[in-house]
Amino acid sequence: EQRTSRRLRRLLAMAATLAAVAVLAGALAMVQRNRADRSAVEAEDAELLADASRLAALALVDQRIDRALLTAAAGTGLADTPETRAGLVQTVQRAPFALRISRLPNEARPQRVVLSPDEELVAVIDNGARIHVLDAETLEERAALQTRDANFDLAFLPEGDLAIGVAEEDGAAIHVVDPLEPEARVARIGTSDPSPPAVSSDASGRLLLGVAVDPTGVTTTFTVWDRSSGRPVFTGQRTGIFHQTRLAPDGRSILAVTDTDLVAIDTTTGNDRWRRAGYRTIAVSPDGELVAATVDRGPQAQDRRYTSVAVVDLTSGAPVRTVEATAAVTALTFGRDTLLIGTDDGTEIWEVDGERRIRLRGQANQAGAVAVSADGADAWSVSLDGTVVRWDATARSSVIRRLD
Repeated sequence: EQRTSRRLRRLLAMAATLAAVAVLAGALAMVQRNRADRSAVEAEDAELLADASRLAALALVDQRIDRALLTAAAGTGLADTPETRAGLVQTVQRAPFALRISRLPNEARPQRVVLSPDEELVAVIDNGARIHVLDAETLEERAALQTRDANFDLAFLPEGDLAIGVAEEDGAAIHVVDPLEPEARVARIGTSDPSPPAVSSDASGRLLLGVAVDPTGVTTTFTVWDRSSGRPVFTGQRTGIFHQTRLAPDGRSILAVTDTDLVAIDTTTGNDRWRRAGYRTIAVSPDGELVAATVDRGPQAQDRRYTSVAVVDLTSGAPVRTVEATAAVTALTFGRDTLLIGTDDGTEIWEVDGERRIRLRGQANQAGAVAVSADGADAWSVSLDGTVVRWDATARSSVIRRLD
C-alpha cells in the first residue's frame, strides 16, 4: 500500500507539473497572439494615417475645387489628425467664401448664368445648347431644356418666366416658358431672323428686345416687341455685328456693343443717344441710371488691356467713375448697390461708389458669367472648369462651412 501511495503521489505531481506547463504555454501563446494583434492594429492604423495624409495632400493640388473639398473632407473622416485638419482648412481657404459648389453633368461647361426675380432659381446655359434650371440655394437641378443651337440667349422676365431666343426649322423665335416646366411653352414671338436672337426686357416685362445678326455678319436687326399685343413697336437695322445688347429698364434705349464702340440707341427715333469708343462687355444697373463697361485700353497695355471698368451715366453717356480689376474682365452685372466683375482670376465685388468689397476665388478657370441677389448677400458665378458656385458676398473673412 505504501508503494502504491508513493506511485500515486508521483503521478499526481507529474500531472500537476504538466498542467502548470500547459497553463504557462497557453499564457505565452496568448501574450504572443495579443502582441500580433496589436502589431496588426498598429500596421492598419499606420496605413490609415498614411492614406488620410495622402488625401490631404492630393486635395491641395487638385485643380477641381469641388473634388478637392470632398477629398480633404474624406481625409479628415478617415483620420482626424492635426495634419488632415490643416489640409482641410487649407483647401477651404482656396475658396473661402463658397457656400455651395455644383458641377454640371456630362462634363458640360457653363457659359452664362441668370437669376430669377424671386431669387429662388438660377438658369445656366452650357456649351451643348442645354439650359439647366437650378435651385439658387442648393444648386440642385430642378429642370432642363435642350435647344437646337448653342448660340442662343435667355433672360428671366419680371413675373418669373424665361424668355429664350431659339432656332426653329423655319427661322428663329423668342419662346417664353415656365422655368420649372420649360417644355410647356407659355408664349411664342416669331421673328424673320434666321439666327437665334439675343433677349432682354424692360423693368416691367411689357417690352421684349430681340437682336439678331444675319448669317453673313453684314447687318444686325433690333426689334422691340410689345408682349401684350405680340407686335413690334420698334424695328431698326445697323451695319455690322453687335456682340452684346441690353434693353434699358425704362425701354427707351438699347445699349449695344460693336467691334469698336458702345452705343445707346433711342427706341423711338432709332438715332444714337450717345456713343463711347473702346467699350465692350456691358451691364445695366437695375434702376436704369448707370451702365458698366469694360474698357479696351489697346494692345500696348498688354496684360492690363481689359482690366478697367468704366461706369457711365445711361442717359448721357458721361463717365461717372472707373474701377481697376486685378485681372482681365470677362463678365459684369449690377446688384442694387454693388457691381460684380468676373475676371480671369475670380470674381470681384465692388461698391457702386468705387470701393472694392471682396474677391471671390476658387474656380480653376475664368468666371465666364456672374449674378448677384438684390441685397448683395449672395453671388453666383460659372466657369469653364464646369462649376457653378454660390458665394457669400458679404463676408469679410473666411469661415469653415459644412461640406457636402
